[in-house]
Amino acid sequence: MGKIRPGMIVWIIGLFFLLASGEARGGGYLSSAHGNSGYGVKRQAIPASTGNCLHCHEMHASLNGTEPPPQDNGPHPFSLFSPGYVSQTDIFCLKCHDGTTAISSRVINNYFYAYRAGGDTNLGLVNNIKDMVTINLVAGSHTIVSAHDMGKVLNFICDSTRGWGFSCDTPPCVGCHNPHYVQRDEKTASSRGWLVSRPSTHGTSNYLWGDESGEKMRDFAGALTYQAPYRYGSNSTYEPDGSLTYDGSNLTDFPDFCLDCHGQKAITNYGVRKIDWSSTGDKHGLASADNGTILRPPYDPDNPTGKYVLSCLDCHEPHGSFNLMLIRSEVNGEELEGDITDNASTQWGYLCRRCHKDDYLADWGTRQVNKWMYAHHQDADAPYRGPLSNCDCHGGQGPPSEHPIPCAECHYHGGVDNGQVSIVTGRKTF
Repeated sequence: MGKIRPGMIVWIIGLFFLLASGEARGGGYLSSAHGNSGYGVKRQAIPASTGNCLHCHEMHASLNGTEPPPQDNGPHPFSLFSPGYVSQTDIFCLKCHDGTTAISSRVINNYFYAYRAGGDTNLGLVNNIKDMVTINLVAGSHTIVSAHDMGKVLNFICDSTRGWGFSCDTPPCVGCHNPHYVQRDEKTASSRGWLVSRPSTHGTSNYLWGDESGEKMRDFAGALTYQAPYRYGSNSTYEPDGSLTYDGSNLTDFPDFCLDCHGQKAITNYGVRKIDWSSTGDKHGLASADNGTILRPPYDPDNPTGKYVLSCLDCHEPHGSFNLMLIRSEVNGEELEGDITDNASTQWGYLCRRCHKDDYLADWGTRQVNKWMYAHHQDADAPYRGPLSNCDCHGGQGPPSEHPIPCAECHYHGGVDNGQVSIVTGRKTF
């Protein structure tokens, strides 16, 4: 079946008009990363022009070539050239986003968010989505230890009770990226694109999220302040594009985007904690913060209580990470001193000290890195001031400076000091 037959031409024309129907609002397929005539989709086995629909969709089971062979039971759903989802690393989208040219005519590079928006090119040792979501994949001296579970993502978005309109035959990647409208984003001030589509608006005219007014971090922050983190190695330029813009007017409103899934109580059925980023939820969200935060630049320690709100991607990777819970390897302009692979340790302090001062940065006592005596016990607004002999938080093992508590015992989404320790402050701990 090497030739294009008349019936296929009719099908292609119909598909073209289907794609073109959203041109005015979403930018159209021809303006997307996949439909671009210069760098769009192109399979090795097909002589059609770059960006042509045939590189993903086939009239029948196969167009004959080196790509996956025809199926005995006919074409795949949506006429894709292979199944939408088989396993964590066998997904239709990963046939091309795998760092090879086995299917695609060229290598497609996709990097960690900390590389692309954070500017840390040291993290280029992983350059494709397939590797990012491959648990236990070793890259240099690091190992991928957390990733979005793509099977669970698919089950969640295609659950008919949600009414989002996803088919369970679709690739799970489509839950966050509309393949016909997603744009390429080099994250530079002169070359911007918008990557995501909110799951809850699938099938509506709002094809991209972040590309219009009302969809930026500045909009989400409202009366509060969104302060962009520093770019890697800089104390004057900011994420996501290395410009002087720091108020979130150039960044997608990721909280509203991520909370389509992570803000639902049903997410707990998938082993993930529900997140409340509202004014009654976490203080890293829209809720008021405490005074004793001893912040690092560009966050102002003199900023009145409750002014800052964070974007999810300030701390998290969207696909996979060398750290637990998809934590970035670079945050606020610096790399973490070590990987976070153990909840029962103080490794989480490597993340915290990117924005908060530990004993070393606070220039207190013996100035130990990733020790938090000053923040917890000595600062003017420390939660546990007073004689340390009254505190049994450290199991009676001795001075807190010598026996620190694993950070994750108290600090996590939704955490409140309401009984984990003998001295109850009632404070939110995240």
